[in-house]
Amino acid sequence: MKKTLVAAAALSALGSAVTLVHAQTTAQAILGGLAVNAQIATESEYVYRGKEHSDFNFQTNIRAEYIVPLPVGGLGLAVYGGAFSMQPVTQSANQLDFTLGTKLEYEAFTFDLGWIYHSFPNKNTVERNWSSSPGVPPGPTGGFQDSITNRPDYNRSNEFVLGLHTNLDGAILGDSRLGTRLSAFLYYDVNLEQLTYELDIARTFVLPMDPRASLTLKGFAGYVEAHRANGDQRAPGLPKWRNDYGYLGVYADIAYRLGEFTHVGTGLRYAWNSDGESNAGYLAGNTTGNLWWGFWFRFDY
Repeated sequence: MKKTLVAAAALSALGSAVTLVHAQTTAQAILGGLAVNAQIATESEYVYRGKEHSDFNFQTNIRAEYIVPLPVGGLGLAVYGGAFSMQPVTQSANQLDFTLGTKLEYEAFTFDLGWIYHSFPNKNTVERNWSSSPGVPPGPTGGFQDSITNRPDYNRSNEFVLGLHTNLDGAILGDSRLGTRLSAFLYYDVNLEQLTYELDIARTFVLPMDPRASLTLKGFAGYVEAHRANGDQRAPGLPKWRNDYGYLGVYADIAYRLGEFTHVGTGLRYAWNSDGESNAGYLAGNTTGNLWWGFWFRFDY
């Protein structure tokens, strides 16, 4: 009887050990495919698609990506999600975005399909109706172009993105951030009825004086076609604003690896847009050229 109990106890302990090892192996497999990065930055301006929307600000960007194991060779699949926050120091023009998407890699190309929710928590949609006529009193809600944020009176929009990437130095999934990366994007904003086309190229070099230091050069060019630039929160009867413009820019960032998972960096950026400059209407507050700087700290796992 005692031998039977001892054997049963041994089998039970063995079963628990096998279960624990299996659980640990499963957890390691899951965590092995998970990549998380978080970046905290300060920028002297906030420029988005060639247009300045804020002065000095703090930014936080968090992103998690999981590589899904596939039984088919030559294919890679990943799902991702993230959040972006921009907080101006002296202006009430903050922004909070959420992103969800998936990436499929085949040979040298990666296809990206995602959704972005843009929100502007401090944006007051109950302002005044814009009018180009001097002396005209404020009208109904919606349609006002904020001269500081360079945006009409809407506080949220939903955008879908289709991207195509190729890395001339290796696979995109699990990218070490070194090498040359080419990207093409097509965005469609449902609430603004807006199409955006953008091409990016970025090259990262390891600096010869220190292998922990790197230089990233990036260039981009895009075109925006907005059929409802004043959004879908405008006052009843207020016509849609059509606004098309092109933009381009360059970035130059120097990064330094502090540890296995941490980097710090700083750089200069320049962007230009063709929307012109005006003090009225949907060009209020726009500047065609912007030169600014940034400083950031990033954690990668």
